[in-house]
Amino acid sequence: MKKCIAVLLALFLLSGSVYGCADSAANENANPGSRPQPNETVSSEATNGTVKEEPSDAGRTDSGSLADARRIQLTLSSGVAVDADVALPFAVDLSNLSTYEAKLKPQDFDKMVEILAPEKKITEKVTEFTAGSRLSDEYTYAVTEDGYSIMTDEEDLVFNGPLFNDKINSLFIPGGLDKNSDQYLTGKELGFAAIAQAQAEMNRVLKGLGISVGEPICYSLDYETLQSESIKWNEGITDETAAFLGIEPVEILPEDECYLFYYQLTVDRMPVSVYQNGISRDGSYTGGTSVTACYSKDGIFYFYMPYEFSDDLKKLDTQNGMDAEDALQLLDDKYNSVIMEGDYLVTGIEFEYVPQPVKDETNLFTLVPAWRFTIVHTYELAAKDDSGGTVPWTDTSAVVFHAVSGNELITDLGGI
Repeated sequence: MKKCIAVLLALFLLSGSVYGCADSAANENANPGSRPQPNETVSSEATNGTVKEEPSDAGRTDSGSLADARRIQLTLSSGVAVDADVALPFAVDLSNLSTYEAKLKPQDFDKMVEILAPEKKITEKVTEFTAGSRLSDEYTYAVTEDGYSIMTDEEDLVFNGPLFNDKINSLFIPGGLDKNSDQYLTGKELGFAAIAQAQAEMNRVLKGLGISVGEPICYSLDYETLQSESIKWNEGITDETAAFLGIEPVEILPEDECYLFYYQLTVDRMPVSVYQNGISRDGSYTGGTSVTACYSKDGIFYFYMPYEFSDDLKKLDTQNGMDAEDALQLLDDKYNSVIMEGDYLVTGIEFEYVPQPVKDETNLFTLVPAWRFTIVHTYELAAKDDSGGTVPWTDTSAVVFHAVSGNELITDLGGI
């Protein structure tokens, strides 16, 4: 069960930019399904050619949570094309960027039950040994009378109901090649509750758990679209996949409609990366973090967060940082230094704080300011048959630069 949840999160972390970044969970007037009016069109000159900067609706709330929400369209001298929104939160002062030392915040199982399942009866509770947590060697798992599960190893936080396990987990696929999740970005108000009402309940839970987040992305999982996706899902089931993977048909009912909220976590009002970043002590990568939660007519039935940082931060230094144009110049220099094959397109430009584990420390991280570029590389591969022809292929990767030093940060999505 936990493995399935982790797979969903991993897909989410690769699904694209996270645009809203407010300074707290409690913004009950915000409507994550709404789309604001575009910013005023501006233009400027870049080192290598003209930058066409168009207004962008990337900021998803009328409160204007982004200081920089332009769309930049240009071609760098290296030949890399840029057609991307710039996501820079208002809280970020590029002339005064801090680097932080941070520790993970332990999750409290009893507090999870109190906030997420106050009226549910726990019928089974198990505590067992785990080697997967940086905070504890114990893993606590509980099941409620109505089939919900509550889990934590003090690092992660998992609250999971039957509707997610049996249906939503199969029909909402973030990051998929068929853009499955995009069809739910409609801002549609579902019959059982308005988006604002659902978000108010999310705000209550986030506040109760002490989790600081930016503005959410809200997906409206309506009955008609879920039903359409269930037909595709069921048609794809074969005897082999059913037997080997335990896949079962999904039947959607009108009461299965729900909202899915996706939040980027913040520290000191700064956005924490949702992506895989940095190298840990054993050579593995440090995963990103975020909050994914679902709300139906029965309330919150799914809540997942892999980890969060404590509010007790230590500022290591504060220096002048670079803006998006400066970072683009670094990207141009990088690609000018290599021989490129195929076409490269920058589709996302985000400011974020990247967690980097401190060597020989179990629970100590450096949070560094960074600019992330999402890059789509399209090229030709030799066909597998003997025709001598080629087939088109597309890879998506990321290049991340330290927003102060300009050094490139190693990530598992990086590379040319």
